[in-house]
Amino acid sequence: MVKTKLGIDTVFCISLPTRNDRKEKINQRFGKLDFNFIEAIHGSDIDTSKLISDNKLNSEFYDPMGAINKNVIACSLSHLKCWEIFESSQTDICLILEDDVVITQDVFTSETDLETNEVIIQPSKFWKEMWTQLESLDWDIVFLGKKEKYVDGIDKTPLFCKPFWGSGLWGAHGYLINKDSVSKLIKDYQPIKYAIDVFLDKCSEDYRVYALKESLFRQETDIYLHDKDQPELVDSDTFHNKNRDGKFTNVKVDEIVDSVEFTNYPASSEYIGNKKWPPLIKAKFRL
Repeated sequence: MVKTKLGIDTVFCISLPTRNDRKEKINQRFGKLDFNFIEAIHGSDIDTSKLISDNKLNSEFYDPMGAINKNVIACSLSHLKCWEIFESSQTDICLILEDDVVITQDVFTSETDLETNEVIIQPSKFWKEMWTQLESLDWDIVFLGKKEKYVDGIDKTPLFCKPFWGSGLWGAHGYLINKDSVSKLIKDYQPIKYAIDVFLDKCSEDYRVYALKESLFRQETDIYLHDKDQPELVDSDTFHNKNRDGKFTNVKVDEIVDSVEFTNYPASSEYIGNKKWPPLIKAKFRL
């Protein structure tokens, strides 16, 4: 079988070396896709104080959901790692996936070479139409899916919109970047003060950001949470697995956090009065 890259130069899937179960699922779901696994950074391997002193991590971290812990930071660093590898490759377009991603409709079709009898994988009719519409847009970042099924925004093509802040509830499990945006992304993201998906959403202020109006890629976790109401089946290393039996209200932090503060409320000293931004939870790291 000859696999396809769906017309994309570079395809990465981020996965922890310990999560062979997820790798097996990805290989089953995307066995027709030509991609490379990128070894994710584990939260237990990071030193937040050193990251702050090296100007990789901001001393204060903002998140709309209050999920602030080592694994969230490690996930962000893993995406940054992908960007740096892509930048050095000098190729044009990169698709970045996370290892719990699922696809909502088939993007592959196949044909058999009559001479060699070899099966050749090709992009589906839907993917070709999606790509044609995308080529009509001048883009830097494209979300091919978010946590929720639908994404609201300003319509740009029948399939794509310019998304509103937080629409679709964030998500960095399936997105495109290109050679024109990657160097600026690497520079702008450091020192890190947002989770990767929150940062990419925030990029709509300074980058040309688009999203599919109906998510093509979704996270398995979000389908259990938002569609099926089966939280017992959730598998998330960033916010759930370590605290599966815990009870939370609005803030989910671990031992690296010294204090938290709710910001961008009218009573907050940091209130900017910008209706595009909801209240954020600011965490100050313990040094």
